[in-house]
Amino acid sequence: MAHIEVNAMSVKLFSTFEAEVFFPGPDLEAGKKYPAVWFIHPDGTGPVELERYTDLLDGYAEKKKIFIIAPDISHSLCTDMAWGTWNEQFIARECPGIFRFMYPLSGAPEDNYLLGIGSGAYGAAKVASHNRDLFRTAILVNGELDVAAKCRMPEDGERFSCQTADSLDALFGDRKTVEGGREDLYAESCGIPVKTILACSRQSPWYPDNQRYAEKNTGAEVLFTDDEISHQGVCRLMKQALDKIF
Repeated sequence: MAHIEVNAMSVKLFSTFEAEVFFPGPDLEAGKKYPAVWFIHPDGTGPVELERYTDLLDGYAEKKKIFIIAPDISHSLCTDMAWGTWNEQFIARECPGIFRFMYPLSGAPEDNYLLGIGSGAYGAAKVASHNRDLFRTAILVNGELDVAAKCRMPEDGERFSCQTADSLDALFGDRKTVEGGREDLYAESCGIPVKTILACSRQSPWYPDNQRYAEKNTGAEVLFTDDEISHQGVCRLMKQALDKIF
C-alpha cells in the first residue's frame, strides 16, 4: 500500500498545488493504464481531508487496482472564478493531464470518476455535468448540492460555512444570478453527469438537497440510508457507493 503527497505547478491556479495520492499497490503491470478516482474535498478543507479515510481508501485502491487522487481546490467550489482562479478547468483537464504524465492513468472517460463529500459533491456533480466527454461517473456522498440556496444569503440565512457574500460574488460574479444558470445543479442549463451514484444518509442536513437532485437526475443510482453521519457512518456510505462502481 502506498500513499504520498505530491506538489506541482498549475497554470489554471496561477500557483503550485498539493494533492494526496493513493496507489493500487506496488505490482503495477507494465503498459497498463489504471482507472482514477478524483476526490473533491469539502469547501474549507483540503486534500488532507482524504487522510481521514486512509484505511478505507488505501485498502480500496490496492484491492480494486485504481488510483485515488485528491487535489487542492481551496474554497472554489470547483468554479472558474469571476475574480480568481480557473478551478473547473483545473480539475477537469489540467490536473488529470499532470498526473497522467506522472503515473499510468487511463484517459478514457469510463475510467475516470469524480467523488465528492459534502460541498465537494456539488463540485463533483458540476464538473461531471459540464464535462461528460471526460468523466462518466459522479459519486456524491452526503452532498451539499443546492448552491443557489447558499447564494441567496444573507437574505434567507443560508450559507456555506467557509463562504461570505463577497467571496460568493468573487466566485460567481453576482451570486444572485446563480439560480437557474449552469452553476445551479437543479437547472436544465447545468445538465447531469452520464452516470451518478447519489449516496446520502437521511440523517444528513443535506438529505433534502439529495431528494430534489434525484427528482431531476432520474437516472441516478440512489443509495439513501439511515446511517449515522459520524465519520464511521460516512466511511460506510462511501464504501457502499464505491462498491456500486468497482
